[in-house]
Amino acid sequence: MIRPQTLIPHVKISSIKEVMAGDREAIELQAEPRRHTIEVDRNPLGRMAEEYKLTVDKERGILISNVSLYRGRAFLGDELRHVKFEGAALQPNARHKGITDVVRLLYGARYSFSTLRASIREWYRHREGTGRPSQSKTEEIRSRLWVDNPSRFRQEIETCGPSHGPIVLLLNGDIWWQGYSSGVAVTNSPKEQIPGGVEVKVLSRPVSPSYYWDADYAILSQIPLEPSWLISGLRMEPVGRMMYAGRESIRVQAEPDQEDNNGWYWWEGADEYELLIDAERGALLRIEARSQGEGFSVIEVEDIEFDVSIPESTFSFAVSPGMSVEVNPPAP
Repeated sequence: MIRPQTLIPHVKISSIKEVMAGDREAIELQAEPRRHTIEVDRNPLGRMAEEYKLTVDKERGILISNVSLYRGRAFLGDELRHVKFEGAALQPNARHKGITDVVRLLYGARYSFSTLRASIREWYRHREGTGRPSQSKTEEIRSRLWVDNPSRFRQEIETCGPSHGPIVLLLNGDIWWQGYSSGVAVTNSPKEQIPGGVEVKVLSRPVSPSYYWDADYAILSQIPLEPSWLISGLRMEPVGRMMYAGRESIRVQAEPDQEDNNGWYWWEGADEYELLIDAERGALLRIEARSQGEGFSVIEVEDIEFDVSIPESTFSFAVSPGMSVEVNPPAP
């Protein structure tokens, strides 16, 4: 309740105004749910809410109240009725300003570009019986991304290791495609819009893409492009700047906030992280998870371009001859 940074992954702020909360100067935030399916521990917000009203103490920064609303009516809330602080508030210093700048960048990364093209590499060393990363069991995934905000997204995946996931993920407005290495594609595109010469099977009941619901969530699933929810799980310390992938970046050292996010994220066992954050756009250019000083998982941008021209054909799915296409049934 008291720490508003735990809410950051769940909301996108639509308005900000100064108010009085009792005898305290406060900031009232109107917000909308960013995505109900984000899995961050201890989410205090109503998952069915259409909007939220959050009140934050202006001097101390603690969350005084949060209210979840559905169709304009409040149905869940939490508030501090009597607040008293002892001692003077700590004055901002260079470290505080650095962390504030990082948080602002991470939160705004999703909205900092109109189009984007990037190549991303991920690798993970599996754990041995000792709990230390294995040098011989490494899985690597490379992918290319094209994004045209707010509603178009394409990802092409190349996996070096055991995987049965899709190799092409495409979202163009409300239409999505998933193409697999087996020669099967799944889509919600109407059957009559599928090119001829391919086998088309109408599913008995509609399905959704494996882990992409719409373009906003597709981008959300890509840590480099939507890194704001890292804020809730890490204690961060900016330690300098450097050039990476042709971009000026802020180097950040971080530790997991175990008190509020036990088992946070998928890097179980990590005791520290190093982040490189694009100093202009807020995109996460690199994150490395470490255990006992040794890195065992990395997601890193190999190249990235913002606000570039992307051919229209990028957001069309090419149906190959002989491909089997599974489509959702017509709406009743």
